[in-house]
Amino acid sequence: MILAGCFFDFTERLSYNVYDIEHNDKENFLTEEKFRKGWINTMTTIAYFLFSVLMILICGLPVAPTLFCYLKDRKNKIFLYLTLLFLCYLIELILLHYVLVLNMGNTITSTVSDISCPGLKIVVAMSILLLDFLFLVHILELKFQYRYLLLFLPAFITYIYTAFFSSRSTFDIWLFYSIRQFYRFFYCALFAYYFNKARHTPRFEKISPYVFPMCAIFFLNCSILIEDSLMISHLATMLFESPLMAERNFSESLLWAFFSIYALCACSRNVRCSGAACEDISREELPSTEPSVAILSSSFALFDNLPLITSVYKFTPREVEILKYLISYKSNTEISEELCISIGTTKTHIHNIYSKVNVKSKNGLIQALIACVTEHKNKDVS
Repeated sequence: MILAGCFFDFTERLSYNVYDIEHNDKENFLTEEKFRKGWINTMTTIAYFLFSVLMILICGLPVAPTLFCYLKDRKNKIFLYLTLLFLCYLIELILLHYVLVLNMGNTITSTVSDISCPGLKIVVAMSILLLDFLFLVHILELKFQYRYLLLFLPAFITYIYTAFFSSRSTFDIWLFYSIRQFYRFFYCALFAYYFNKARHTPRFEKISPYVFPMCAIFFLNCSILIEDSLMISHLATMLFESPLMAERNFSESLLWAFFSIYALCACSRNVRCSGAACEDISREELPSTEPSVAILSSSFALFDNLPLITSVYKFTPREVEILKYLISYKSNTEISEELCISIGTTKTHIHNIYSKVNVKSKNGLIQALIACVTEHKNKDVS
């Protein structure tokens, strides 16, 4: 009896010890799992925060160079458009950063499929649409007309309805964020139409350098539209576990980074063209080589032979315009003011004219043109 009682007591204590061990192991496992999830959430929060700050820095970097290029040459409006465009991007990114900070520490959020600060977003979105269109008008060398503003009326009505009067269903929110993509597709189609129309014309050479940027914008725009569709409709339930991704599109971040790189390259080309790369053309501004009377008197006869000169040297219509001022011994500044183009663009055209005629000065240009006209006239006589 005593032995049986001792054995029963021993087995009872052993079972209690096993239960305590299992209970402690379970608590330790739950603690470790909670710690692991907390560590992952912390690292994810830090990564999103650093990414948001990085995008603000990337889009803020081109603001100063583009503004500098515009102030240096106020007639080149493209740098003004770029400056205002990046300021709009900065406002959007700061708003996204605000949403990110607001959602830090939350596990479930109601703003995943919502529109924060709709009034501000509408103003910024309409500004971006208009600046994108002005940029397109500039590169296509079209004349802006106020009736073009009617193109943005459907976007404005849709923004107002989806933000303030709709039930903010999944489709309404998707439509709100997709309007900009639809307009970018329209801009790409417009560029393709004018690019095809400009074939076999002098304007084709000026539009050609923009083919690659427009193709990149088109494919990135497709990616943005696909990501928005997935995030807002199909993956909405998954986003409740990750509120830090609210209202953020990573494909659009790539597009902003692409615009930033393009703007910095454009500023670099502008500075080089107005600096050392056009040093030989800049010497034309110096009054060290005055034209002789014989050359100055003979240059007026060239105006009557411009069709012949154009056919011989294959000048573009813009180069013919600038050639008329060069023959009249106008300075680079006077030419840019007369044609309403930048100094850098003027120097680029002059450099192309000098290259085609194989000369390095205005006097040499006029002498070569006079020799060309005289030679062809002698051939006609003979």
